[in-house]
Amino acid sequence: MSAGKWCADDDHAAYEHRKMFNAWLDSDDDEATSLLKALGIGKVVAPSKALFAGDRVAYGEELERYQTRRLEFALGYGRLDDHWFGKNRAHFNALLEPLKAQTVVPFVGAGISCAASLPTWTAHILHQAKSAGFDPTDVLDRLRKGEYEPIIDEIISSRGQGLFMQEMRDAFDGVVVDVSLATMVVRLTRSIIVTTNYDRVLEQALSTLGEPPAELVTATEDNARIIRAQSNGQRALLK
Repeated sequence: MSAGKWCADDDHAAYEHRKMFNAWLDSDDDEATSLLKALGIGKVVAPSKALFAGDRVAYGEELERYQTRRLEFALGYGRLDDHWFGKNRAHFNALLEPLKAQTVVPFVGAGISCAASLPTWTAHILHQAKSAGFDPTDVLDRLRKGEYEPIIDEIISSRGQGLFMQEMRDAFDGVVVDVSLATMVVRLTRSIIVTTNYDRVLEQALSTLGEPPAELVTATEDNARIIRAQSNGQRALLK
């Protein structure tokens, strides 16, 4: 029997799908260390593999507890009162069916771009302001007050629209190395994704998944194409 078939038959491939849990087990986290000690896992190179191979039932039970803790933390358990935690839980449960059916419409912001190692909008505007000869300390203070549009107008007045757009292309049009988070977001839906980002991270994620280019729709045009894409379950990016 080949190694690949053995792994498939014995479900060892499932281990690779639990990277965060495995990394936690293999870390120096006090709780993980105590858990492994209680389960009789000594000092080995990869405790998570030892537990997975040696006691699949215990591995599954601890995985479920780990996932429950992470979910509760994300929903505000211990940080919000029971009322708001309960509402978050209810809203999360309401999302499960459309997530399974891939009918949600993700709204993608700068976090996806940052995860792909692209600059934040604040960092980019600060960079452009420096190129225009503005005082970076003053600009940063104004950005913290939300004065993005006035600063952009001043940069364009100083350097021109052409240079401003070229710096945008230089910063956001390139191919990025890590689209893992963007790929997970893309997989949430079979249809429309809405984004405020200027980059092409989502397009690259679609390409990584082997999908054809999505229909690109701008926010300024008629909504007929978006309605058609949503109705027919077709890929479209609304930017």
